[in-house]
Formats: sequence, C-alpha cells, structure tokens
Amino acid sequence: MIHKVLRKVEPFTDNKGFTMIEVLIAMAIFLIGFLAVGAMQLSSVNGNAKARMRTEATAIAAQHAERFLAMNFDNIDGSLGDYPIVQGPFTIETPDIVSRTDTPELTATNNRTINITVQWKQKGKDRRVTYSLVAVDI
Repeated sequence: MIHKVLRKVEPFTDNKGFTMIEVLIAMAIFLIGFLAVGAMQLSSVNGNAKARMRTEATAIAAQHAERFLAMNFDNIDGSLGDYPIVQGPFTIETPDIVSRTDTPELTATNNRTINITVQWKQKGKDRRVTYSLVAVDI
C-alpha cells in the first residue's frame, strides 16, 4: 500500500526579489561597460585608419624609390621635372637628392642620398612619411 503524503502549499511570503534600485544600479554598471567597449572600438577603428594611410604612403614612396634605383645613375637628377605628383589623397614632394663623394662608410666614391617624402591630410592634420635610400654609381 502506497501512502501519499500531501503537503499543504503555503503562500510565498518571503520577499527576496530584486528591488527597482538594484535593477537600475545593475543596468548602470552594464551601460558603463558597454560605453567602454564602444570607446575601445572607436579607438581601434581610428588607429587602423591611420596605420592604413601610413602603409599606403610608405608603399608609394618605395615605388618611387625603385624608379630611381632603376635609372641610370647619371640621369637621376634630370628626372625631377615630374614632381610634385598627386596620387589620390597623397602628394609626393620633389625628392631631395644629395650627391656625396665623402661618405667613408660606403666603398663607392660617388653616391647620392635620395629622400622621398609623401604627405597627406588626415582629420585636418598634415602627415608625412620620408623614405631615404642611397644610390651608388658602380
């Protein structure tokens, strides 16, 4: 024989729920966290945009440096008539070419230091990258 034990269900009289103040405080804490994550995301996007522009400017300067290295050494000075060049948001300034014959660290007696500067505006500020190389007459 199975005996069923019946209990009388008592009404819930213990008030252990959350109050409105506790809910508002919890929401404020989550809001502060979400705002911090949003600010971090915005900073990350801005940093990536700056890095992308700097990388593009460096690649453009390297392209122009390769052109100078591919030229005959004696014709380097005569190729400056095309500058400054505007390429998208970037401006490639007239390269600064310094002829040197007194460079002791280089074994060649005739060399030129070529400085190629690329500039652009980003968020109202002037930015620039300078790419330097040494062309040697072999």
